[in-house]
Amino acid sequence: MIRKTIKIVSCFLLINILFDLAVGSGLAVLLAYFFSGTYNLNLYLIILNQLFKLGLLVVFLKYRGKAYREKYGKVYIKTRNLRPDSYKIFIIGLGVAGFGNILLSLFLKVFENNSYIRETLQNLEEILSYNTRFEYALLFISVVVLAPILEEILFRGILFSETKKYLGKKSAIVINGLAFAIYHMNLIQGINTFFMGMVLAYIYYYRKSIKEVILVHMLNNLMAMVMETNYYLALAMGIVCFFAIFLGLKFLLEFRLTKD
Repeated sequence: MIRKTIKIVSCFLLINILFDLAVGSGLAVLLAYFFSGTYNLNLYLIILNQLFKLGLLVVFLKYRGKAYREKYGKVYIKTRNLRPDSYKIFIIGLGVAGFGNILLSLFLKVFENNSYIRETLQNLEEILSYNTRFEYALLFISVVVLAPILEEILFRGILFSETKKYLGKKSAIVINGLAFAIYHMNLIQGINTFFMGMVLAYIYYYRKSIKEVILVHMLNNLMAMVMETNYYLALAMGIVCFFAIFLGLKFLLEFRLTKD
């Protein structure tokens, strides 16, 4: 079972990483040909890649979902609607953002003089930069809307469904977080996404709702963007997110006790 799981995770990561590189390279050539000047081509490249990948996922899920249901008698990706207690998901999302921010801040403080870390931060800032309000809107759509939808369908929907068949709950959750971290292909994001991936897999397992994990992911990414806009706003939201960590942890434990 372990060998089968390693094969699934390896193929999953390889396909997605190669797809991003191949499509990204092709789109980069086209964008460079048609656009020039002060445009942030990386931003346009990312959002076009996300849209293309989502389109392919819709086709894949149509056929894989049918085959999975016929073979196992189960729904491939669980899409349970939001429930009366789904407000807890909002608190958990803030808590995830708060814990991730603390974790990343401590990591950067310890390795602030490391050349790899400085270079990675510079690359991330360049990729996520914008020159106009329109580009900021595109960045917001990419980071807060498209990325959570795409990544949750891929990792909590597809990968978790495929690995959970061969693993226990705990192993599937840890491997999901590890795969999520590896997919981001840099240590800075990997530190946070490993933790976040496990939390999201945990929520998906107990709540049976891809919609709720998408919401948590969206809130996490939204907080990251909000905290970049204004120091005092970032301070206020940081305090809110800090207290949400403890309340969110309480809710996560409740999910385990009330699994249905």
